[in-house]
This record gives sequence, structure tokens and C-alpha cells, in this order.
Amino acid sequence: MYQFPGISCISVNDEIVHGIPSDRRLRNGDLLKLDVTISKDGFMADAAETVIVGPPPPSPPSATGSRSAPGAPSTKPCRLPGAGHRVRDIGRVVEKEVSASGFYVIRDLCGHGIGRTIHEKPSVPNWPDPSPRTS
Repeated sequence: MYQFPGISCISVNDEIVHGIPSDRRLRNGDLLKLDVTISKDGFMADAAETVIVGPPPPSPPSATGSRSAPGAPSTKPCRLPGAGHRVRDIGRVVEKEVSASGFYVIRDLCGHGIGRTIHEKPSVPNWPDPSPRTS
């Protein structure tokens, strides 16, 4: 089991992922990334969500980021039609959506399978990686 120093991952603004909760005070307009993992009856579930604290700020560029980040490209890749798609097809859709919002993917991070452990195969890059990944 992981020895994470908190109950959940909470990342604020420019912190990408896996932030450690603290007594930091949040302000209106902050981007808050919440990442929670649970275990029940030998199986695990993992979910992450990005939300804006309070009303979004009115001025660019932070307003653009605030409007784009919540709900980012997490649903469109799931709508790829039918069987026969490769993992890189998911990455292609993710990267296209992220780029269209004026952002870029972090290639050192990716999605993953989950079941009896938190990080199972396959790894799912957020870009159209042509190489097969096994971990």
C-alpha cells in the first residue's frame, strides 16, 4: 500500500497532481484538483475532478484556464466509437482537446488501469504515443 501523507491528493493552481493537503487557505478563482482513491472488498476506485473555488476570475489568461480546466477532455475520449481503437487514439483525442483550450499535456504523467491495485496496466498516455506501454 502507498504511504501517502494525506487522505486525498489536493493540488491548487499550478500544482499538477498529487498535492499534499495543508492548511493553505483557498481563494476565489483558485483551480482545485481533487484526486481520491478508495478500496472496498479487494478492489480499488480512483477519481479526479478539477473545480473552481468561488466565481471564476473575469480577466484572461486565468479566466480562460478556469473555464477550460474543469471537465477538461475527460469525457470525449470515452466516446470513441466502437471496438478496435488503440490506446494512442485516446491520447490523440485528449491532446487535441487540451491543445484547443490553449494548454499542453504533461508527457511524464498518464492515465492507468485500476482494479486490485491503484496503478495497473495499461498506461494511457494523454498524447498519441506510438509505443506500446506495459506498465
